[in-house]
Amino acid sequence: MLEAGFDCRQKLSLCPRQTPHAQTETDPRGITVPTIRNAGPLVILNSQIIAALREAIDTLAQQNGLRALVLRADTDKAFVGGADIKEMATLNEARGVQFISGLRDLCEAVRQFPQPVIARIPGWCLGGGLEFAASCDFRIASSAARFAMPEVKVGIPS
Repeated sequence: MLEAGFDCRQKLSLCPRQTPHAQTETDPRGITVPTIRNAGPLVILNSQIIAALREAIDTLAQQNGLRALVLRADTDKAFVGGADIKEMATLNEARGVQFISGLRDLCEAVRQFPQPVIARIPGWCLGGGLEFAASCDFRIASSAARFAMPEVKVGIPS
């Protein structure tokens, strides 16, 4: 939340930014919170959400004055419930490689982020979401958090 009387025109980097799948807010201390939005109740990563998050993180990496990122979802049910298996089932080999490469590149952007990145994990953290959380510098989980790689039970490599 921005302080009362804060003027976005003074420091544009501190103004909230929003896309259909990512909302970013920075408080006056430089703590930035990218929120994953409109990804369903368990926060499933599809191609559009992966691209929106990557764009937000790449843009934030160029900003001055940021002190830390706190990645979160717009629900307390999950951090990320995994990759969109329904979308993956429809992809041909080339599009499948593109999907997995997008997730890998998102994780790499988090690993290379110039400030500390914290994953806020209130609930489920599964599959690709666990990889995403592992790419952060710190993970803060509630007592309700649950972690798993369910795809390996059905032969999908991680």
